[in-house]
Amino acid sequence: MEPTTAVMQQSIHTLTTVVWILLIPIGLLLVAVLAKVLFILNDLGQFVSLAQYEVYPLLKDVRQIVHRADTMTHKVEAQTEKMIDSANKLKKSSSTIFGGVTTGLGLVLGAMKKNKKEK
Repeated sequence: MEPTTAVMQQSIHTLTTVVWILLIPIGLLLVAVLAKVLFILNDLGQFVSLAQYEVYPLLKDVRQIVHRADTMTHKVEAQTEKMIDSANKLKKSSSTIFGGVTTGLGLVLGAMKKNKKEK
């Protein structure tokens, strides 16, 4: 063998050894990181399942509350309309009553003035 070939083979062997020395820890770290990622994804899946069981009943309750609030809102709107109608009727009635009272007072006061003048 020539000396340059032997040196090149020795360099390649040394380089291969260094590469393996570096690749083994990097590979192990990569495996550890991937294992951690898988554990995290598994835990996330369990968390989502648990949250689903906890949140769905709450959502059902919220839907019922919203439905009841909507029903009560419609009832309140209907009662408000009735109150407005009653107030309008009362306004008309009171204006008629007060008109009659005003007319009656006018007649009474006129009669009193007339009676005073005659005395």
